[in-house]
Amino acid sequence: MCMALAAGCLTGCGGKSDETILTSSVKNINSLKSYDMSMKVDGSIKMTMGGQSQDTDMGLDLKGTQFTDPLKAKYMITVKTLGSTVNLESYLQKEGDKYVSYTKAEDEWSKVSIGDLDAAMARTYSMQKQLVEDASKYVKKDDIEENGKKYLAYEYTITGDSIKSMVESMNSAMGSTMGDLGEDESKMLDDIINSIGDIKMTIVIDRETETIYQIRYPMGDMMEKMVDAVMKSMASLYDEEANEEMKDMKIEVTGMDAVITYSNMGSAADFEVPKEALEAKEEDLSADSEDAE
Repeated sequence: MCMALAAGCLTGCGGKSDETILTSSVKNINSLKSYDMSMKVDGSIKMTMGGQSQDTDMGLDLKGTQFTDPLKAKYMITVKTLGSTVNLESYLQKEGDKYVSYTKAEDEWSKVSIGDLDAAMARTYSMQKQLVEDASKYVKKDDIEENGKKYLAYEYTITGDSIKSMVESMNSAMGSTMGDLGEDESKMLDDIINSIGDIKMTIVIDRETETIYQIRYPMGDMMEKMVDAVMKSMASLYDEEANEEMKDMKIEVTGMDAVITYSNMGSAADFEVPKEALEAKEEDLSADSEDAE
């Protein structure tokens, strides 16, 4: 009796069901004009070859702001691996009819023109853009508590085919800038894309604001498959002895779970590309690609 009254109050007294909040949250993130985000990944990789192994701790800490129409983004990235730390600063904005990327590494700015990112965006190139507004595609999980607050949680699977389409659309957008890939590079890229498979993500939702607070997904299995695909592709390029050594290589990934946290949904502060970045000399990656051939 109490349960029936509670259910009736939820639908008849102005409350919203979890499924309604889910679809509203997905709709909100897919239509966002701006947001701030952070991404953290921590774990380790063990590589074994010829009976010897090496363990490497790895970490990624990314903080960014993104506007969606047109695409404009800035990212502050810290990568930790092999006992060293690399700090990167990156900007992307539309200039005329093209997009330009600016990256600062080791106190030097580089500038690169990129292809048709608008077309890539239209084909849902980002993780959150893979979410659909159909509640039947999600699996309800136990609430997740963080900082004393309980969040609604659902599991959602992005298929390998969707990921393949996402990567291929981005590669297509970059094609005019990067130049045509050689036969070996093209085959390796295809092998990597085909190896990824499905990814199960946890969607963490703020009930009060009806917005997605976090997206979490494991990267370990995906990384192992990708590295294995790279090793197999590279093995075919070497002589028989080197080929056997490459086949003997194994990689084990521990951790490497990605956590993306969103904030200031629809109200992120605007920014400008630094003057020194704008003054950087533009690199011609298509020429580099042709020279490599």
